[in-house]
Amino acid sequence: MDIGEKLKKARKDASYTQEQISELLGISRQTISSWENNKSYPDIISLIKLSDTYQVSLDYLIKGEQPMNEYVDYLNESTNIVKSKNKMSKLIISIFYLGISFLSVIVFLVLFNSGNKDEMSSMFFYAYYLCFKVALPVVGLIISFIVGRNNYWGRLKWLYSIYLVGIYLLSIIAMSYFLSTLEGESFELNNLIVFLPIFAIRFLIALIIGMGVGYLIYKYSKKA
Repeated sequence: MDIGEKLKKARKDASYTQEQISELLGISRQTISSWENNKSYPDIISLIKLSDTYQVSLDYLIKGEQPMNEYVDYLNESTNIVKSKNKMSKLIISIFYLGISFLSVIVFLVLFNSGNKDEMSSMFFYAYYLCFKVALPVVGLIISFIVGRNNYWGRLKWLYSIYLVGIYLLSIIAMSYFLSTLEGESFELNNLIVFLPIFAIRFLIALIIGMGVGYLIYKYSKKA
């Protein structure tokens, strides 16, 4: 007996219709029918839900008297696809924040140079606030939420905040360096050392909160 026949038998033995199962799992009736006719396979999460609903063991659905080699191959392939997508997602958000940081420095310098000498002071604070008080922190907070929501890197996800903070601080240093160069002054890192820890702590706290909220939603969705 193949997995589709087992699913159909288990459903009928539990006195469920395909419509009832589709409502319980939140998927279409056509998908249920496709599973039962071996046109496609359920993912492992759906299979666990079906096992609980039908009150049969996963071992019975997957193995039974003979190993379900095709389904095992399907699960392995699905798992590899999910892992590949997760790796790609993690790479994308990491590169994206790096790109946003670089763009923020460029935008800051453009905005700063767009004013005349009388406007330099106000333009500096406007550009600085927009790029380093709004854009970078907000994007970082969103990314930390995404990391927590998807539980990227597992227990090591909290260390990702250090990466975001590091890029943020490097952006501020780069901004200060290029600004000094434009004004014909020598760059002094010592002038920033007093402020960088304050920036780092504030940003780190915000990132941990964002990641924590995302992780709580992740945990809740797993229990639901």
